[in-house]
Amino acid sequence: MQEPKLEGGLHDFVEKHLNELFKLTLVQHEFYLTERKNSPRIDTLAFDVEKNCFVAIEYKKTETKDTATQLTEYVSAIDHEESKRKMMEAGSENGLSYSNSKPNWDNYYCIYIAFEVSEKLKMRTSALNERVRKYEVHTYDGILVLQRVGIDDRSEDDGLAKVKDASTTKTQDQTPADTIVPIRDLDPDTTEKYDPHTLLFPDGTSVKIGRWATVLRKVADWLDKNDRIKDKSQSRLLSTRKSSRVVNIRNNLYINVDFIAKDLLSKTKDFLKDINYQPDGFKLTLKPKSSGK
Repeated sequence: MQEPKLEGGLHDFVEKHLNELFKLTLVQHEFYLTERKNSPRIDTLAFDVEKNCFVAIEYKKTETKDTATQLTEYVSAIDHEESKRKMMEAGSENGLSYSNSKPNWDNYYCIYIAFEVSEKLKMRTSALNERVRKYEVHTYDGILVLQRVGIDDRSEDDGLAKVKDASTTKTQDQTPADTIVPIRDLDPDTTEKYDPHTLLFPDGTSVKIGRWATVLRKVADWLDKNDRIKDKSQSRLLSTRKSSRVVNIRNNLYINVDFIAKDLLSKTKDFLKDINYQPDGFKLTLKPKSSGK
């Protein structure tokens, strides 16, 4: 597997984009779990505000025979008062505020990121799936993707985790080249190389689509169902007049989707800005255009 070239390395790259990738807050770069000599060291200590819990992140360029042991140590950190105290102290130094005045240790989890996750490691850490989320680093046509791997039977209660899972949920009509990217990060020229396959919403739900015009319509439908669209004055794309250029969102409210694919992607981004809704939560699973398209 050819490794993508990341400025500063994988560790620095993920920390730089921690919120963008996982909606996490950086607490400390290289965190020692205890005061003891040879203490286990977490590459990145982060905090999940939504779950009100700390998150341990480990990176590996090349997997070692001790990797499973390391992940087990990180998972068991919350069984030791010293480690929990040190996390709390690090959080206080960085101005973290906790729900109910303390973090939720029951929600604590680890993230493992590598260029390749071996089948052996998956098997050795299968008992940790409740606490460890494993990701492989891939690049598709210059787009870097963290693709979740391994068995995970949990019923996640946060939309972000479901969105991340959806990027690696293989169905019969998906190809290995499928990739998932936030709408805001897509270049308009993407429409010339890819077709949209699945639209992922901020609440973790998704819908299969096949045309770029459908993206804008489905985004508008989701926003309307979640009471984000009040009236047509919020965007120039909205109208109360029916015509051949518009599609219906609800009674007496329409949205214009009569644009070429490249413009439709830009209009979708503009529409999200008009509605004043952060576009991070809207993501697309893309499929390369077949030859001849």
